[in-house]
Amino acid sequence: MDSNNRRLLDNHNHYARAFDVFCKYSSKHEILSKWAEEVFPKVVVEKLSKGLVEGGTKLRTLGIGSASGFMDCKLISCILRKFPDVCSTIVEPMLSYIDRFKENAAEESLLSVEWHWNQTMWQQYYDDLTLTDIPSTKFHFVSSIHSLYYIPNLEKTIKEFLACLEDGGILLLILSSDYSDVRRFPKRCQLPDENFFNQKNAEDIKQVLKTLSIPFETTRVESFVDITPCFDSNNKDGQMLFDFLMQEVHFHFNKSPIVIEDILKRLSEPDLTSTVDGKTMLRNDWEAIVIQKKQEI
Repeated sequence: MDSNNRRLLDNHNHYARAFDVFCKYSSKHEILSKWAEEVFPKVVVEKLSKGLVEGGTKLRTLGIGSASGFMDCKLISCILRKFPDVCSTIVEPMLSYIDRFKENAAEESLLSVEWHWNQTMWQQYYDDLTLTDIPSTKFHFVSSIHSLYYIPNLEKTIKEFLACLEDGGILLLILSSDYSDVRRFPKRCQLPDENFFNQKNAEDIKQVLKTLSIPFETTRVESFVDITPCFDSNNKDGQMLFDFLMQEVHFHFNKSPIVIEDILKRLSEPDLTSTVDGKTMLRNDWEAIVIQKKQEI
């Protein structure tokens, strides 16, 4: 397979399937749900002033790269407890994910929310929003959850996010932590296609914010993914996990048995993985970065 067709990010359908398998073995949704219920209200909702929506204005939220909307729906459910009138704009390039988002919103009974769906990339959405150089609509809460890994210019993108934020509004960015071996492991394999997994992480975001002198708060969440299926060459989920870990379509079939054997040996090293109840676990910590835009007096 040509290298241009092997990069997982360039094959949206395969990426979505691999990501679903990854979520299945990482308890990703359960951990995100717990964070949304226990931490999000304190670090975000409590800091959103009711004065933001005086005069009958709806609280406006913006979800960027929201995928199936599982996390967005949890967050909006929390916001609704304080702000009963919410207008939520979603920017997501994959139609299949938007359809699943709508299903999740219905399951969460988010019937009172006014939804605006945009099947497009962030840059196109932002360019349309700023035709007059100033965003035509600003938001009280903006979130980008696990969607900034491949952004070429983080500083530019973060500035755009902040430009869309109302004074006193909050920006939430969630990415894998620098402590995550899911992100660090592929580079340890020293394969020639390193550009496949040249991903940003939370540390990159924090460095940009420090450079821009933008204050922020961060919380790190411990998480693990069960990679046991990877050790069974006939396990379909294991093959998909390999694809997601290495960010390459059909990785297991594109590499020689010797390469696969070497990778599995590395995945068995005690300084990289742990064994829990007979399962091989790989660390997958992530961080939530919260930025509140200064409110003009």
